[in-house]
Amino acid sequence: MLRAVLLAECALVLVLLLPAVPPARAALAWGNATDPDHPGTCLLRREGIRLKNGQEWYFPNCMVASCYRHRNDMMVQYISYVWSLPV
Repeated sequence: MLRAVLLAECALVLVLLLPAVPPARAALAWGNATDPDHPGTCLLRREGIRLKNGQEWYFPNCMVASCYRHRNDMMVQYISYVWSLPV
């Protein structure tokens, strides 16, 4: 009986709290970031940061830059997560 009551309370809490969580949206961009001075690395020019293949850099504005090799080029992939409040 106690187990059924606890399960019902958990279900009620989930029903009430899940709609309150704001949905997330993401944006994706990528580009060539080959560093001519340091082969095999990506250069984030604006920040002046070099990343190795497979390395990630986390920005304070919920954005991640990932460095990876694509054929003979080094590419950087930017992913940003945007939280939106329900209207």
